[in-house]
Amino acid sequence: MTVKNNKKVKVVVLCIIVATTFWFFNAMNNHYTTNVNFPLKYDVQSSQLKLTSSVPNKIGINVYGTGWDILKVSLNLGFEPYFFELNSEEEILFKSSTLMPYISHELAKLKVNFIHEKNWTVRTDSILTKKIKLEGFLEKSLENIVVLKKTIVRPDSILVTGPRLYLDSLDNDMVLTVNHISQIGEQDLEFELKDWINPELKTSTNQVNINFTIDNLIEESEFLYNKDSTNRQLVKYTKPESYARLSQEELSNSIINQTPPSFYTILSAVLDTTNSLNYER
Repeated sequence: MTVKNNKKVKVVVLCIIVATTFWFFNAMNNHYTTNVNFPLKYDVQSSQLKLTSSVPNKIGINVYGTGWDILKVSLNLGFEPYFFELNSEEEILFKSSTLMPYISHELAKLKVNFIHEKNWTVRTDSILTKKIKLEGFLEKSLENIVVLKKTIVRPDSILVTGPRLYLDSLDNDMVLTVNHISQIGEQDLEFELKDWINPELKTSTNQVNINFTIDNLIEESEFLYNKDSTNRQLVKYTKPESYARLSQEELSNSIINQTPPSFYTILSAVLDTTNSLNYER
């Protein structure tokens, strides 16, 4: 009983396959109007050129023909794609309508009704190298710190190679900003360049070092006496914690000449006329 049932199933399956095959071949012989894609290729002739515009790799076309011919186009069989030969630095506004004769010739067995895409720009740029100077900038997160040693970037410049279009968008100087400084002392930080360099550009190095030294800024007070020692001034100023105290003469000169030494800031100088020569600090 089981053997007879298996034979019946096989017969049914065979009939379905034959019917499907007959339907498929019959359908493929019919004519249809449909949309298919036609491929485009871009051939850059020189290694010193780069395609920099956004261009389509295929365009949509509307065709009429048999199912067999339409299937061949869908499988990219029996025809050559359209090649753009790019051999110089230029920018061209390409009109898709100019492709109609070529596509009609390649798809001779189909009638090409129209092309969906309109126009696009084909741009090629020369590959150049540009030297860019690097500078470091400290964005202090705390007000009570001072930079003792300015930023030193190693290397101080990089070479960037790439298409002219992208190089022209880069300045000759670039600032590398260090954020959230809180640790006191000498710092030697690594800075990755990949975050701001266009992926189409290649740099002579992807990593640089930024070195600097910072210190706490503190406030101090000093009493200054004039030459006859009858009056005195209370002077407040700020200085780095690691700096030694200014001498009376240095502090007095800095106030008179209004030129505080490096990293010193005079906050106030108030004349005291108490004539108290025995004031204890």
